[in-house]
Amino acid sequence: MVKHLKQYNLRGKVKIDADLSVYPWVAMPTSRHSNQLNNYKAWLPVNSPDISDQQQLIFFASDPRGISGWSGRILSTSSTNVTSIFPSCNTQPLDINLYHNARWELGLPEGIKELITSDTLPFEANADLSGGVSFSKGCYIGQELTARTHFTGVTRRRYVPIKIVSKGNIDVLKTSNSVNHLYNAPIYQMDKNDKTYELSKLKLIGWIRNVNMNNFIMINNNDHNENDLNIDNELISGIALIRLTDINEQQYKLVVNIPIHTDCDHNNTNNVIQLDIIPYIPSWWPENIAPTIKRITCT
Repeated sequence: MVKHLKQYNLRGKVKIDADLSVYPWVAMPTSRHSNQLNNYKAWLPVNSPDISDQQQLIFFASDPRGISGWSGRILSTSSTNVTSIFPSCNTQPLDINLYHNARWELGLPEGIKELITSDTLPFEANADLSGGVSFSKGCYIGQELTARTHFTGVTRRRYVPIKIVSKGNIDVLKTSNSVNHLYNAPIYQMDKNDKTYELSKLKLIGWIRNVNMNNFIMINNNDHNENDLNIDNELISGIALIRLTDINEQQYKLVVNIPIHTDCDHNNTNNVIQLDIIPYIPSWWPENIAPTIKRITCT
């Protein structure tokens, strides 16, 4: 980040350095599951920290993205006793996947692994919905493209939460290097009735940007319905950048093909594992965005 910021010429005398003494924290609800975010008041700290604590507590605020209270940010010094500043909170470390699952459910991509450099636009990353784009600010990098997208009112691709469904081959994925192929794996549109498809002829409509292997959904039957309660009750598997207009067509399903071996022929269906992708729209999004796609409750 420091290297990137120093590439720009600033009008004022500004010194940019990395402060390694500052510790970032994420405050999360006490719920065990990321799709139950209504108990957000449980983690709220004292409203007015003591004067003696203010030097240690550099910053605290709720995350303004998505729904209210789904997480908060804390910046503190390395010597800070967080328990003394947040006496009502459980300060035990949590699995970072709890945070990732929650923000995926809200459709919030984050970090260089998900926001691919030079291949991600602000509106595609839902920055227009989560307060990440200002239309009253002066000049900034990418302003022309961002403003044009805003005034045309057309955003064809967006990051959306996805569930990944497998027909009994998750163990193969977990025990092979093929799991690495899931990151940035292409998502294709496929006719539901097509049993003898050719990979080279499938329509590309998006890419998986991040996944949690532990949240994959396994079914035993050959056919499934995305409205199946067993699927709906499962946690989000990841986040993907998908062309919204192409997931409105009911006669098609979305698939990703993962090679079993690194050096195998990807166009040979015998050498790949096919996983079904079920996209969802976060409930906090405006209703005019992909109105025919099923919404996932985030409250």
